[in-house]
Amino acid sequence: MTFQELIQLNNADAHIDITFEYHNHHVYFFSPVMQITKPLSGSFFSSLLQIHLFGIAKNHCWFGYDTTSQHVILFCLIALDILTPDAALKH
Repeated sequence: MTFQELIQLNNADAHIDITFEYHNHHVYFFSPVMQITKPLSGSFFSSLLQIHLFGIAKNHCWFGYDTTSQHVILFCLIALDILTPDAALKH
């Protein structure tokens, strides 16, 4: 699959802010999934880390936190050279 094919597949009706970065046949993409509007307890961030520990966020995806915009961000990595268009839609 090429980067252009991946972009063409991303024509869903949903309004999602996704940033794509392409480098060496890999696409790194990230999207804010939650805005933080009040102080959070440490258990919230522990839960984000446990999601990784127990494999809930998988397929080369992980969560991060942007302190400037106060958003939880979902990051993903896709290797385009081994991906088919059908598999990309399932990602």
